[in-house]
Amino acid sequence: MTFPFTFSNNVLSIFVAGRPHTVDNTHPCWEEIFAIAKGQKAATPDELKALLDTRAKVKAELEAAGAALTGRVTVGHDAVLLDGKPVHTYLTTRMLEMLKDGINVDPWARFMEKLYQNPSRTAVKELYLWLEKAGMPITSNGNFLAYKKVRDDYKSYYDGKTDHPMGGVVSMPRNEVDDRRDNTCSYGLHFCSWSYLPHYNGSHGRVLVLEINPAHVVSIPSDYQNAKGRAEQYLVHSEIPEKDAQFAFDRIHVVDSRWAEENEDEDDVYDPEDDYDYADEADWNSTLGLYVYPSGVIDLDESEFDITDYDRGPVRELPGAGFEQIVTDGPVSITVRFDNCMNVIEAIVNDY
Repeated sequence: MTFPFTFSNNVLSIFVAGRPHTVDNTHPCWEEIFAIAKGQKAATPDELKALLDTRAKVKAELEAAGAALTGRVTVGHDAVLLDGKPVHTYLTTRMLEMLKDGINVDPWARFMEKLYQNPSRTAVKELYLWLEKAGMPITSNGNFLAYKKVRDDYKSYYDGKTDHPMGGVVSMPRNEVDDRRDNTCSYGLHFCSWSYLPHYNGSHGRVLVLEINPAHVVSIPSDYQNAKGRAEQYLVHSEIPEKDAQFAFDRIHVVDSRWAEENEDEDDVYDPEDDYDYADEADWNSTLGLYVYPSGVIDLDESEFDITDYDRGPVRELPGAGFEQIVTDGPVSITVRFDNCMNVIEAIVNDY
């Protein structure tokens, strides 16, 4: 059967059962539709309408994805449905766009089903947008991948105890994970984007790839452009080879933009070191292998100070915020203070 059509500037208008349909060469079924218009391929009116109707293709793809799971994800009139109810979120909008582009959305359908098992309203609304901004991929089973730095012995920097065996599952009770996103450094199993790794505690160690079920995400803290998160459980998926992980251990200097205006010369930007009295500079201590001020404070910018090189005592929570720990190396004793994310903010040599 032939169908009347017009064609101009890669835009095709074709008439099916008296109704015009306009498509261009970005349509996922363009080549097949154009072949039918030119009479190179036979089709019935119903077959052609099925090719022209992107919603029909969306419905078929999503229903196929749902059937592989529990049938919860379906499609209606220009909307993705979960359990028969329309869901209008960034995720569902992207799913419709991807299907229009001919992308198989099975992983996204599985991700969506797991995501809606998460009791956190914020996680349901914002997690997928965070994944796209952070460049975190979704796996075929609907989980996503993220990163984490650990010590050389695969234990957490935070407590020195939580082990991360390859292929193992690490978990903690959900009600012990801080769900307040404005508490930027707090309790939970931490994960992050690739871009956040240099900000993570530790000047050496290992970089792990984590696989996380979206139902197990508790919060995405609001600092560092939402580049990190807290979960109740994750799987240790793999490890980044040392030669490819060096980026994670490069020192990052953070400039507080409050001290600089746009288009100012670099010399005018506030530098915290301007507050130091340069008559009181840190000197190299060959015994400690560190730059130390006369007061005993270690110059962390100049020194390669790494607490994993020391024997570490118990961590003590400080009043207000932060933590403190005594580390030793033979007769040398150093008091180390951390922020709430266990990043070293000060180290003082005792009895100096």
